[in-house]
Amino acid sequence: MQRLWLEMTRLEVYLHPFGSVVTNAAAHQQFLSKIGASPTDQPLWLLVRLGYSTEPPRSLRLTPSDLLL
Repeated sequence: MQRLWLEMTRLEVYLHPFGSVVTNAAAHQQFLSKIGASPTDQPLWLLVRLGYSTEPPRSLRLTPSDLLL
């Protein structure tokens, strides 16, 4: 997945994961309702938006020293 993401970025195809739709129960149920999923369908484990665009803003990340004690 990481290699795909990096290759897409190299080609200026950007991927945006929607993790909260997978991990947040209320958002997950709302999404399943919108797409008409049935209870027998396989569980959703990845949802992304992708396409060509200008480079999206960089995500602000903590430095390793901010994370490690």
